[in-house]
Amino acid sequence: IVHCDLKPENVLLSSDSDFPQVKLCDFGFARIIGEKSFRRSVVGTPAYLAPEVLRNKGYNRSLDMWSVGVIIYVSLSGTFPFNEDEDINDQIQNAAFM
Repeated sequence: IVHCDLKPENVLLSSDSDFPQVKLCDFGFARIIGEKSFRRSVVGTPAYLAPEVLRNKGYNRSLDMWSVGVIIYVSLSGTFPFNEDEDINDQIQNAAFM
């Protein structure tokens, strides 16, 4: 399953037990890898989209890994790895990170 829209708002922390759990929500764009109708159109939150998606190469596991990387970066630094004054899509496709 590829989530296709991982971002901080879709990651929940549960502290109901002795061991906190991470839970994902909002599976509205999610797809099963290998489906005949696998998504080719661009969906998701622009700042968390992988370069492959912006280049219309479709979705795969690497999309969610990219999104997790951006989530971790934002969580640790408090800012996006991109210059927010310039077009985020161009920066992602050209690997122009801060």
